[in-house]
Amino acid sequence: MAASAIRAFVFVCICLLFSSSTSYYDPDLELYKEILELNGLRDQYFRSSSEDYDDYRSQDYIFNVDLLMPNITPEHINDYKCYSVPTPEDLSVFIVGFQAQALEGTAHHILLFGCEEPGSDEEVWDCGEMDTEGKDQSTPCNGWPRILYAWAMNAPPMKLPDGVGFEIGGATRIRHLVLQIHYASVAKFQDGTKDTSGLTLTVTNVPQRYKAGTYFMGADGKIPAKSEVKLETACIYDEEPRLVPFAFRVHAHSLGNVISGYRVRDEQWTEIGKQDPTLPQMFYPVENDALDIEYGDVLAARCTMENPRDKTVFIGPTMDDEMCNFYMMYYTESEHLPENDICFNGAGFKWSDYLENIPDKEASEMPKKQKEDKSSEEGSMEMKMDSGEEKEDNEEKGRDE
Repeated sequence: MAASAIRAFVFVCICLLFSSSTSYYDPDLELYKEILELNGLRDQYFRSSSEDYDDYRSQDYIFNVDLLMPNITPEHINDYKCYSVPTPEDLSVFIVGFQAQALEGTAHHILLFGCEEPGSDEEVWDCGEMDTEGKDQSTPCNGWPRILYAWAMNAPPMKLPDGVGFEIGGATRIRHLVLQIHYASVAKFQDGTKDTSGLTLTVTNVPQRYKAGTYFMGADGKIPAKSEVKLETACIYDEEPRLVPFAFRVHAHSLGNVISGYRVRDEQWTEIGKQDPTLPQMFYPVENDALDIEYGDVLAARCTMENPRDKTVFIGPTMDDEMCNFYMMYYTESEHLPENDICFNGAGFKWSDYLENIPDKEASEMPKKQKEDKSSEEGSMEMKMDSGEEKEDNEEKGRDE
């Protein structure tokens, strides 16, 4: 069996340990058939009767899959490690939930990428997400990347709204899942302890009505000593799929005060989300149910940073650097997701050079009550995301009427 097939086999075999089948039939037999599907061995075992095989495809599964580092030993603070597994080749499945499995005090952040090809042929490789030129490392993806999920700061599990899922495998461009972990500390591995941090993915074979995606906005720049700086980015959304944001997440290191994201349409600014990055860096619900993103809109983000240090701090990959990131999770009824879902501008980019009616004060301040309410939401993502489910039900009823 080829190496890729073995890895696919291992990827799905984990389901036998963590499956929670919702049907009455024998899950072991059915999951075995799915293993055959993933490895392209279906015809070899079902030549005599296609009905046996087709029967399993008519059933509904939902199960958990652990995507974990394979007993590695990170050696240095600020190591970035990537690990890849293939997705099913001839059927699509949908990710509908995420939960981090991280050794306390070790992972600074965890990212999940969907790739056409991984950034390396190695099982595990160094994969700093910034410029890799002249360094013995590779990017998470070779070529086209798609960010699916991000975790940091003890964020709780996330359940997507009913009917929404990240489609992977099959005819999609996501042929590999790549797990990336940035290690903030390696002290717990100095005694020979191996790391198996990663993500538990809730996966289903049931097609979801809405396809999920994550749009990333980031800014480059620097924060001079003893100063407050507003790092900004903005891009025109020039693609056809209409997007409905339902969650957002912010990320900075230690100098971020507020990170905010906006849709700009006809010079009118509508907030997507705003958060203090020192709180748990989970995906928070978008509170504006009427918000959507259409062709020609501008997507914009700002990071308000304050540097009390005696030296300039630059945007970069290490804990001594800073980051300015805004993630917008969305769903769409379109058959295809946007080709480009990354907006990143270089140092010196300013909203005021391109945009009007900027909500300058609001974009850099967190109302006290909102900050207190947000800080109390840890551990409640499933409950909060249920409001999105009710929204879907109401939309459906409206269409039926």
